[in-house]
Amino acid sequence: MGSHNENAKPGEVDASKWPEIEAFEDDFTRSFIQSIEETSPGYYPFLSGTGKYQMDFPGDAIIFGDKDNKITSDHTYILQKDEYEYLRFYKEAQEYDVSVIVRYYSFLGNEGIDLTLERVAKRVEKDLTFEEFPSESQSLYIAPFNYGDGNDGYLGVIQNLEEAGNIQVYYDIQCKPGIKSCEELLVDQKEEVYKWLETIEFIKESVGSEN
Repeated sequence: MGSHNENAKPGEVDASKWPEIEAFEDDFTRSFIQSIEETSPGYYPFLSGTGKYQMDFPGDAIIFGDKDNKITSDHTYILQKDEYEYLRFYKEAQEYDVSVIVRYYSFLGNEGIDLTLERVAKRVEKDLTFEEFPSESQSLYIAPFNYGDGNDGYLGVIQNLEEAGNIQVYYDIQCKPGIKSCEELLVDQKEEVYKWLETIEFIKESVGSEN
């Protein structure tokens, strides 16, 4: 993630200085944002409610949920201490809509990654092949797939290699009706999705203890 001024947290500056975009206009979404400064164009630093991972968050998106962490029938947001988190966010563009689900599991280790990937693929009922993008402390697995009718999907799995911890992402892009350039648009979005998934990072225990 890009560096940002720790003194520029939304709750510590006047509201008049907040960017005039959806993520800052929604109270619940804004509670996850760590700075009014961008990490990259259109994205802001997000910290999980578990304190276990961070990512770049699109400023034009809204996280479904409320401050009371109520478990509702549609599971808009669930937080179980630092062990499990479920969040869903949505953003609407002029030509397409995006829906994203992020799940964090504290207990899933790298030794079971093959089974984890298999279970994640079953959620979309697809026979998928994940491409791995390893780094020193974590591995990112991505599998794109197509629903047809201007609808592409992506599954991302980020596995902590230093300790137990696993993040699973479902990313759905749907062209709006009547968009003639839909196929080209979906191809262009693929690179953005991959770049965004790479911003999801586990926080080391020594760093997390300072938050």
